[in-house]
Amino acid sequence: MRKKSAQSYRHLLSLYATLSQVNQAILRVSDEDALYRKICHIATEFGHFRFVWIGVADPARQELLPVAWSGDGARYLREIRIFLHPDKPEGRGPAARAFHTGKMQVVHDFFNDLRTAPWVAAARRHGFQSSIGVPIARGGQNIGVMSLYASEKSYFGPPEQRLIREMALDISFALDYLDNEQKRKAAEAALENTRQKLTLLLDSSLSTNKKHDPLDIMREFGRTALSLTGGLRCSYGLFDQDTLTAERFQNTRWEKDPEAAGHFSRLNRTDRTIVRTPLPEEGAVLLRLPVFGFSDHALGFVELVVSGDQLSLDRDMPFLSTLLAQNGVSLENAFLVQALSRSESRLRVFQKTFESSTASLCICDALQPDFPIIFANDMFFRLTGYSRAETVGKNCRFLQGADREQKSRTEIREALKAGKAIRTLIRNYRMDGTPFMNELSLFPITDPDGTVTHYLGIQNDVTDTLILEKNREIASKVFDMASDGILITDSENRIVLVNRAFTEITGYSQEEVKGKNPRILSSGRQDAFFYQTMWHELLANGYWQGELWNRRKSGELYPEWLSISTRKDKNGRIENHIGIFHDLTGVKESEERIAFLAYHDPLTGLPNRVLLRDRLEYALRQTTRTGKDLGILLLDLDGFKNVNDLSGHHVGDLLLMEVSRRMAGAVRTSDSVGRMGGDEFLILFPDLTGLEELSSIMDRLLEQVRHPFEIEGHSVTLTASGGVTLYPRDNAGIDDLIRHADIAMYSAKNRGKNRIHFYELSMEQSLRSRETLKQELTRALQNGHLHLLYQPQIDIRTGVLIGAEALLRWFHPDGIRLPADFLGTIENDDLSIELGRWVLGEALRQHLQWKQEGQFFRIGVNISPRHFGSGVLEQDLKNLVDVRGIEDLSGLELEITENTLVSDLGEVQKTVRACREMGVHIAFDDFGTGYTSLTMVRTLCPDTLKVDQSFLRSITENPGNRSILESILKIGQGFQAAVIMEGVENARELGLVREIGYHCIQGYLVSPPLLPSQFSSFLQTWQTGRRWENLENPP
Repeated sequence: MRKKSAQSYRHLLSLYATLSQVNQAILRVSDEDALYRKICHIATEFGHFRFVWIGVADPARQELLPVAWSGDGARYLREIRIFLHPDKPEGRGPAARAFHTGKMQVVHDFFNDLRTAPWVAAARRHGFQSSIGVPIARGGQNIGVMSLYASEKSYFGPPEQRLIREMALDISFALDYLDNEQKRKAAEAALENTRQKLTLLLDSSLSTNKKHDPLDIMREFGRTALSLTGGLRCSYGLFDQDTLTAERFQNTRWEKDPEAAGHFSRLNRTDRTIVRTPLPEEGAVLLRLPVFGFSDHALGFVELVVSGDQLSLDRDMPFLSTLLAQNGVSLENAFLVQALSRSESRLRVFQKTFESSTASLCICDALQPDFPIIFANDMFFRLTGYSRAETVGKNCRFLQGADREQKSRTEIREALKAGKAIRTLIRNYRMDGTPFMNELSLFPITDPDGTVTHYLGIQNDVTDTLILEKNREIASKVFDMASDGILITDSENRIVLVNRAFTEITGYSQEEVKGKNPRILSSGRQDAFFYQTMWHELLANGYWQGELWNRRKSGELYPEWLSISTRKDKNGRIENHIGIFHDLTGVKESEERIAFLAYHDPLTGLPNRVLLRDRLEYALRQTTRTGKDLGILLLDLDGFKNVNDLSGHHVGDLLLMEVSRRMAGAVRTSDSVGRMGGDEFLILFPDLTGLEELSSIMDRLLEQVRHPFEIEGHSVTLTASGGVTLYPRDNAGIDDLIRHADIAMYSAKNRGKNRIHFYELSMEQSLRSRETLKQELTRALQNGHLHLLYQPQIDIRTGVLIGAEALLRWFHPDGIRLPADFLGTIENDDLSIELGRWVLGEALRQHLQWKQEGQFFRIGVNISPRHFGSGVLEQDLKNLVDVRGIEDLSGLELEITENTLVSDLGEVQKTVRACREMGVHIAFDDFGTGYTSLTMVRTLCPDTLKVDQSFLRSITENPGNRSILESILKIGQGFQAAVIMEGVENARELGLVREIGYHCIQGYLVSPPLLPSQFSSFLQTWQTGRRWENLENPP
């Protein structure tokens, strides 16, 4: 027992000796690796451990790597690996756990502990039966583990554990001490380095502040930069501050470098970045350092090649940046000194130039509110008449006098506000009040920051120049815009200038004729004598004019009227010939046209009245010689006026031209077709062999006119009516022959048109009678001899008055005349339209009067086909509303016959639609007697169908009339139109009407046509006496 206690005591002594040796080693060792080796050695020598090693963590490999060891086990380290990641078995051992947990790990039985399983075999070979692992910290963080091994189990008891823990703490303390000592020395070295470099910066600053040559400053910078960084070499360049172009400056060693040329001119002057470019072959870095002063543009660049690591380079960068800034300030000052010197020199030159300039100059201060003049030269005072005292301190507007409306004033204000230069024209006034046109130029003068500080004004009196330019401009415009051709030649008669009209007339451009002789225009129609005479007169008098023929570029000959004058210099030598000419082609053509139009129609080109008369005179003489007949045909187009009214005169003119062409193609070559005017044509047929030949030609003419015409999208259908007379059977003079043909033509029109009548003596008497009737009817209309009578229309079921038809009567001195006695005569005359207007106005006037008396019913008014299709009916109705103040046309019903409906249905439909829009009703009169189709009824939708009385009169002789009446009634009912039976005169006819189903009648059974006063009486007795109930038994 005593022996064991002695062993334990000696063991503790060795442990304390070990700890003591460790502490002494910490004080003596200044190197980390030596410390690790010393600790391991002490542990095995004084602590009698079997094996000791220290491992340091490698984060990249995630492994503990041995850095020092001692004892019997070096081979053991080569056989094992200790990982730091717990996913691997080698990462879950005592060493790894001590590293991760920061706690000591004790293994009492190495062979039977699960933590040491990966290393049991190796430990067995080396006799390790127990171990201990303790973490080593540095700066508070675990950096490694110290592992100790013993050859017996449970070797590491509490005393050993305390000793080993103290050893680990001492090692950590030693490591922290080494780190702190190293930082202290580094700080002292850095401080000394900083002191040295600040001394260099101060010396460099003192040196560069005394230098005024930018190149010297850059050399000083280069020397200092090399000293600061220990650089290998330095090159530098400065920008020319006036032209902003780069120049290359180098130290002595590099100024011969051929690759350096133009290098700095390619650098970005606004980039403040310090660029680092590695030079691997030299183990160095190229620094490109921009040198900036106070502006945003670099003054120059420095290229510094520095060896060493990145850390030392980063340390030196603040000093380099300070040196750059210091160098930039020195350079800026040097450039300012140079610029000031140059400015003073330029200012002296400028002042001398300004004062001696022949231009009027002034300078205004742009920093003061009103831009006052601060300086002006002598030319300014001579131009304006003002003195220096009257000028300096004023704004230039005092030269504008009271003139404040000039556009240029606004332009000047806008330019001054924007700080821009301007050149404008402004009216100024001299001191004596005389105006002058000032070509004013203002140029801003800026400081280095771009601020406009002054304006330079240049005045130029351009009054005379403007007048001269204006005169030249007028002359140039007159020259170029003249309708006459102008050419100018030199003294050698070479063309030097031509105007636009010359080119238009001749076809030659300025370039084509310049330098050539005017004879290129010669036509060859004038002989040599003509030109000799012309030149003789021109040289003698300096002027010639006359008519001649020339040739255009196209080869076409043309007549011209030419005037030539000469221009001489002050010595009387001819300098120019000036030729002015105008083309007579149009004049010649006009003369020919006038001659043609004297005998021809301008539209169709056919012979006119004059030429036709000449040809008729010739034909009469020829007929007298030959004994053959001469036919004189006057042909008029039916309905041509409607074409003009509906389609326009342009279409009418084209139609006349086409009719003329067809007529000319339908007659013999010996015949003459001429236009008398309007739509009237005269055709002469000489040398007729018989009436058959004439009839054949006239049939062709009518057929040619009847054939439809297609005129610009319009389909036009016409007919013609004509009258013809034969000479010498009609042995009259020229005028009477034409008149007889005209009489025959009107006979053809009155007989239905689309035909040709031969003249008969009786026709003239008939024509006179018609003209007499028209004149009497016109007077009757003017004198109030025409009256309207009204025949009532009754609903026989109720006795209600549904309307009245207005019937025209002529109260003639010889007795009352019915419309049948005179309307046929004026059917195709405009008098029928005038009469229709009167009837409409009178009927509506009477309707208005009855309406005011409390009687309201429709009044039917018959409208002639000519009036309905004239295109003026709509306007006539509007005039009744506008002029006569008739507000309501709903009481008017227009009665149109089937003759009206068989014309152009489209135009009829358009007129009906226009009437309905004004409230007018439409009735089909005499329905059933013509050619009215169901299509017309469906298309036009009449309000009323008036059945012609002829069906009722002959119903006994013609039983089929009953079926017709029944059909008409059904048609009216089908189209919802009222159906009125006209001409009911007796009880028998009334019974038939009732039997068929008619309810509305008109006729003498009810009442004859009545004057307005009689009609009012009829209404009173009809209504009070209930007369409709006894119509079958009239009183």
